[in-house]
Amino acid sequence: MARNENPGGGPTAGRGEAVGAINAHYGREASALFYTHVSARHAPYRTVAIPPSGDQICPRVLRLWQASDAIRHMSQRLGALPDGSRLIDYLPALADGPDHRLRRRAALASTLVAGLELAREEVLTLQQDTVWAAIRVVRRHDGPDAAPATGPDS
Repeated sequence: MARNENPGGGPTAGRGEAVGAINAHYGREASALFYTHVSARHAPYRTVAIPPSGDQICPRVLRLWQASDAIRHMSQRLGALPDGSRLIDYLPALADGPDHRLRRRAALASTLVAGLELAREEVLTLQQDTVWAAIRVVRRHDGPDAAPATGPDS
């Protein structure tokens, strides 16, 4: 957009410049942004109109516990906890906050996936006595990471 000419000869502020309403990404033009979350059926759950402003508004991104974090954490804690410890004993310490339930669910799911991955690699076994009973973690002493046997029979 071209600057307007002042009758006195000097340029005046263009649209948005006078009030500092310049969006770094979208420029000076007034516009509206829409943020939506689309379901697996390609239907929006909710759409939020974001009015034009000088600041770019972005949704908050949460850093959730991931399977790679859980594998590393479980591998470290495997020697510290006794055999037969519950899977939830391998969860990380989580700070309280408004999104505590979401963080706890993500940590639990990631820890379960990590346990399954470590069981597939024959590092541990997961045991559950009955349906809905606690899942127990038992270290495998005959797996690929097991120390070679030393004793009179070897």
